[in-house]
Amino acid sequence: MRKISHITVMTPAFNEESGIEECVIAVKRVFEEELIGIQLTHLIIDNGSTDKTVEVLREIIKTNPQVKVIVNSRNFGPHKSPYHGTLLMEGDAVIPLVADLQTPPDLIPAMVRLWEQGFDVVAAVRAEMKEGLFTRFTRNIYYKILSKLTGANQISHFIGFGLFDKKVIDALRMFDDPEPYFRGLISEVGFKQTTVAYSQPERKHGKSRQNIWDKVDYASLGLTKSSSRPLFILVILAVALGATSILLAALFTIAKLIWWNYFAVGIIPILILMLFLGSVQLLSLGLIGLYVNVILQQVRYRPHVVELERINFSQRSDES
Repeated sequence: MRKISHITVMTPAFNEESGIEECVIAVKRVFEEELIGIQLTHLIIDNGSTDKTVEVLREIIKTNPQVKVIVNSRNFGPHKSPYHGTLLMEGDAVIPLVADLQTPPDLIPAMVRLWEQGFDVVAAVRAEMKEGLFTRFTRNIYYKILSKLTGANQISHFIGFGLFDKKVIDALRMFDDPEPYFRGLISEVGFKQTTVAYSQPERKHGKSRQNIWDKVDYASLGLTKSSSRPLFILVILAVALGATSILLAALFTIAKLIWWNYFAVGIIPILILMLFLGSVQLLSLGLIGLYVNVILQQVRYRPHVVELERINFSQRSDES
């Protein structure tokens, strides 16, 4: 059985002044009580907070040298910043963990034990969480569609919380992806994977900063980054609609020739068909636009974030 000696816990933060200290204390307690002998680096990446989060972190560092802080020059969105922090991990493995403690630190020892058994990816999946019926329904439908459309085995109800071996992160660095879809990349890189279930507790401080558009944006990113099959589906749909249109036109023509005085076609079927075909065309253009946008971001190749400051990093770490 292999032994782990150094873990990086990576926590993204945005306006978390009321809860970030509790998060740091909770992580430190787990390592001091249950993971004795394992070195901890708690890397916190602040995504352009407008409150006193950075000031609170400066005070925390004075008494907790295990904490390192990266301050972004602005808010780069809820997905790029955590990915950037994850790639900067030190040690044998990294554990992304959110500041609101909805990804419970108490699960870390169980993930470490699974890593010691030989698993390189220990993905934590949400077994229970308090959410509306509509949200749960749409989330389940999305995961089912994603798993059908992608070649890789997507992990359902996985939000990025887990333990990832250093070689997994090294593989992600080789992808060099400016628009990363972390959940899909974890499935794509492979390695020996397992899951561990947890019940998501209620948020203790503040409220979620992700709105519906952030979730829709990330969902569409996952779809377009993970598979090109939607484009093939549109081609098949276009062929099927074309064939159906030709068949219906032939049937209506034959019916009109046979029952000329009794069969009134009218304009309503034509309007319905035009509306349907127009909807399909708009859907096709929108989906193709999403793929074009992915290509645009790839060729522009912008960094995930721009760092304003690093706090409590050694000179060597700052230069690397």
